[in-house]
This record gives sequence, C-alpha cells and structure tokens, in this order.
Amino acid sequence: MPGVTHELMLTGVSVTRNEKLAQIFYRLNIIEAFGTGIPRVFGAYEGSHVEPEIPVIDGGFLIRIPNMNCTIKRGIAGGKITNGSNEQRLLDVFSDISFKKEDAADALGISASGAYKLLQRMTERGLLAARKEGNKWVYSCVLGQCE
Repeated sequence: MPGVTHELMLTGVSVTRNEKLAQIFYRLNIIEAFGTGIPRVFGAYEGSHVEPEIPVIDGGFLIRIPNMNCTIKRGIAGGKITNGSNEQRLLDVFSDISFKKEDAADALGISASGAYKLLQRMTERGLLAARKEGNKWVYSCVLGQCE
C-alpha cells in the first residue's frame, strides 16, 4: 500500500485495502484488531528453525509463511532436520569444509543443476550458509546443523 514501508508493516501499521473484507474477517473473529497480524505471525515463529519472509515487490508485498508442521514428514537424525538422504549425505560429507555445487553433484552422483536446487532449498531452510567467491557460490554447514 502506498506510504507503508516494510519496517512500518512489521510494527503493525495497518492500511486496509478491502474494507468490506476486513470487516467480515473481524465479525467472524478471524482477526482481533487491525494491524496485529504481521507481528503475531512473526511471534508464532519465534524460536523456530524457519521464519516467514516478506519480500517487497512493486505496488505491494508477498508473505511466505512456512508450514511448521512439515517437520513431521522430515527425517530427524542427530538433531539435523532433513528432507531426504541426499541432504543428510551432504551434511555428513561436508560437515567441516566449504564446497561448491560441483562438489555436491559429484558426492551425490547427480547433475550440477540438481545439486544447485538441493543447495538452494537447504540454504533457505538454514541448513547451509552460502557466500559468493568470485563468480561461484560456496556452501558450508551452519553451526549446530552438521554435528
């Protein structure tokens, strides 16, 4: 909404885009008060291994709210939360060294593009840290995830 910055939105400043819809939600007790939603969403994720994202786009914003219940379907080994054996293998093989997508592809026997997709997912979930070195991305395990 015009005039509402990312920072203001996070503090709970509310500008209603659809007044009728907001009133219906209020009457149905879906919302308690205007402007409390975003801070409440972030509060619900406090201490979680994932958190919501709010990328700002032209004319508005998106909110990506991760499903905290999906950990039920994930494998949990040694405190590491993984979606499959490839993730676990990467965490085990590269637990104490930095590596590139080509290294991951070789270790897993998959294509470089498949390794890149896997590394992106793991980075988004906080299992890996990524940094740029020259024109290549270098990955390393996040402390506490690879022990």
